[in-house]
Amino acid sequence: LPTGVSETTSQVFRVHADSDESYALVFEDGLREPISKEEMVRYGSQSAVQLEGLPMFHGRMLRWIEVGAPGAFLPAGIHLVDTPGLGALYASHAEVTHRYITRADAFVFVLDSSQPLTQQEMRFLEKAFAVSSNAMFVQTKIDQHGEEAWRAIQQRNEYLLNKAFPQEGRPPIRVYPLSSTLLFDAAKETDKADQALLLSD
Repeated sequence: LPTGVSETTSQVFRVHADSDESYALVFEDGLREPISKEEMVRYGSQSAVQLEGLPMFHGRMLRWIEVGAPGAFLPAGIHLVDTPGLGALYASHAEVTHRYITRADAFVFVLDSSQPLTQQEMRFLEKAFAVSSNAMFVQTKIDQHGEEAWRAIQQRNEYLLNKAFPQEGRPPIRVYPLSSTLLFDAAKETDKADQALLLSD
């Protein structure tokens, strides 16, 4: 899926397991329009919007960009959905995500290591928890901050989440720290001990 240093995802991407790669625009009226892998960026990336302007859908509303991909990590009938972030820079991103969350059975919420949860994020989480209590919280980019700094943010986030959303009869909410750089290094590592060290919290 499109990635970038700044806010990149501008539409919902819905991924399912398939024997072959496939890409399509799926509209609210049920129409499905196949596209190429290269066109996926044009229709779903904010950087493409900035270069080319908003894509024309001729009055139709895009529901999501459907992606079929070979991979054993997704069981049949399960869809993994990537939604735009909630940053205030692009209000339309938040609108797209708010519209989709009512369909979710579970959600993974990605937090930044540079700051604790914002009021906008907390308001969104109220809606998300009203739909499903199956949530996982991941704090990314820990490799860009000193351990003391990102751990302080992690602890603050866990405090805010557990105060706002007490888990009756369930374990308290935990925020899992993550470094894409370390994960990438671990994926390339052949020594199991070194790989475990890279993956350890």
